[in-house]
Amino acid sequence: MDKRTVRKGMLEKRLSLSREFIENASKKICKKIEELKEYRNAKVVAVYFPIKNEVDVFPILKDKTKTFLLPRLEKEKLVFAPFSSFEELKKGRFGIPEPVAPKWDGPIDVILVPALAFSPTKRRLGYGKGYYDEFLKKIDTFKIGVAFDFQISHFAHEEHDAAMDVVITEKRIIF
Repeated sequence: MDKRTVRKGMLEKRLSLSREFIENASKKICKKIEELKEYRNAKVVAVYFPIKNEVDVFPILKDKTKTFLLPRLEKEKLVFAPFSSFEELKKGRFGIPEPVAPKWDGPIDVILVPALAFSPTKRRLGYGKGYYDEFLKKIDTFKIGVAFDFQISHFAHEEHDAAMDVVITEKRIIF
């Protein structure tokens, strides 16, 4: 299937999800993330602010043994900055809350990556702007794709579509 068709279909389906489904599936996904050896051993974890009914990864923020980072846009590039509290976030260019702390320049052990879809071979299909693809090319970190199970889909991926190390849904883990 072509990317535009998959993007449209996945976004429509995700926007139709009930709050109850999102909460229950997100809790299952977060539990699987927390059980991964790479996550347990991580000191610095990059997460995302869930929008448009994405998987809610905020339950993992309760882990006080890790430094969590959230993304923001700077000069059309994705950067990450430390997250300390929701009160310290401000709306960014797309209306997504972003951290105001200085950009993180240290290593990132694990990054949780949202998507509209992932292929069965763990390739990511985002919204089409390329922010995550560009960022992920530049770092050597363990990449965890995070999605609901229906978001695993075949699509014509290209070389620049980032590959994950693992994709986690509420029903399975794709290694």
